[in-house]
Amino acid sequence: MVTKDILLEAIYLTKNNYYKNVVKKNGKYIYYYSPEQNKTEKKYNILRHAGTTYSILETYELMPDDELLKILESAINYMVGKVKDFKINEKEVSVAVEKDTIKLGGNALTIIMLAKYTEITKNFVYMELMQRMAKYICETQNKAGEFIIQKQRYSTKEIYKFKSEYYPGEAILSLIRLYQLDGNKDWLNSAELASCYLIKTRDKHADVNTIIHDHWLLYALNELYREKPHDIYIEHVLLITKSMMKSQITGNIENPDWNGAYRIPHIRLESTPTACRSEGLCAAYNLLHDYGYVTESSKIIKSIKEGIRFQLQNQLRPESVVSYKNKKLCLGAFKRGINCHDLRIDFTQHNISSLIAYYKILLI
Repeated sequence: MVTKDILLEAIYLTKNNYYKNVVKKNGKYIYYYSPEQNKTEKKYNILRHAGTTYSILETYELMPDDELLKILESAINYMVGKVKDFKINEKEVSVAVEKDTIKLGGNALTIIMLAKYTEITKNFVYMELMQRMAKYICETQNKAGEFIIQKQRYSTKEIYKFKSEYYPGEAILSLIRLYQLDGNKDWLNSAELASCYLIKTRDKHADVNTIIHDHWLLYALNELYREKPHDIYIEHVLLITKSMMKSQITGNIENPDWNGAYRIPHIRLESTPTACRSEGLCAAYNLLHDYGYVTESSKIIKSIKEGIRFQLQNQLRPESVVSYKNKKLCLGAFKRGINCHDLRIDFTQHNISSLIAYYKILLI
């Protein structure tokens, strides 16, 4: 059984070890690490930088720690250093740039990160920056609500054909989070328009077997419904959660350690795909529970419990790191999966965010 104490102990272990050792002095993360080979890689992804910083902010909010706050501010400064001025549709905006590339998800996750920092610290130093970044997001949207620019070259403004399943949900959430801080209804209206496009157009023909398991959209619809209650948001949340629960492994007596993981579409015994779904299911549970969907929310909580239990098997604990050279870096981190021991910042990001979300549910 996963209790509040078990969750707190797991989060605390990550906070005091992995999260305090994974950020370098310049604010950049040790993005990837193989404990068995004691090797890192030069690859980097600023979207995951922003997402991981958001997760550490959630941890700090739950467990205030001055040392962690300094580390956070270093990581935030690094991310802000990647933001540049840009012009789109004759509008002056700001964009997150990595390797001469702008991504819709990069702007969105940066806003989500900075909005959480603002909410926690009550320091509004990044407000104007978030607003300029949100303007870019809105300018990439057409009249139907679709984000038609999701990847763009910074230097030449060339627009790539690239489309992400998850960037729109991230963008919607970022606009809602900014609206919650500054009250500008332009952000909320864009979020509503984008949500309606996803539900009525992109996912129009999707069913329980084909709907995207979009945890970011579940985050967004939970918060959007509270501002603009429309039945289609609830219906879409129910469809996504039903699909998630249908694909979850349960009742496997032969391999009980697999229970809680997902078939997507094949069996993946990895911590992060499960954690992302746990995050989304927690957001869905909060929405459905608060608005009287008793039967549905009771089913969801069972899936969350199974998922979290599976995830905790993948956290590196003291007995797991005995043979590793960099024990402090490894301790508290979540490895890729049951049979894969490598570490990447987003593995721990999603696992810790889901643990915190479930812990908050248990407090209700």
